[in-house]
Amino acid sequence: MAGENNRLTGSKFEGFACGFLKRRGHKILRRNFRRPYGEIDIISRRGKEIWFVEVKARKIGGKYPGYEAVGQRKISRLRKVALPYSKKYPGFSFRIGIVSIEYFPGGEIYEFIQNAFEF
Repeated sequence: MAGENNRLTGSKFEGFACGFLKRRGHKILRRNFRRPYGEIDIISRRGKEIWFVEVKARKIGGKYPGYEAVGQRKISRLRKVALPYSKKYPGFSFRIGIVSIEYFPGGEIYEFIQNAFEF
């Protein structure tokens, strides 16, 4: 049941991240875009940019913020998943970002690391 609980928690924070991105002018195109070799949490559009966004949430006061949990292996998979999707949008630029959420009883702190890695 722990895996199911993690998925529910992840889905909740991805929903929070979508609201956060919308308030910054993004239109959410897809959530949980899956391929056999990986997944992108959120795909959004802002102007002529397509964003591939990883969401990481951690309890405040933890060992490290969520964005530090995104390593080279995850980025490599993210790029691999994003590449075929990006072909649907010729003339657009593509960005990889991370929404890092630190949560505590009664609230959250959001950080958007834009252009976290080269596409």
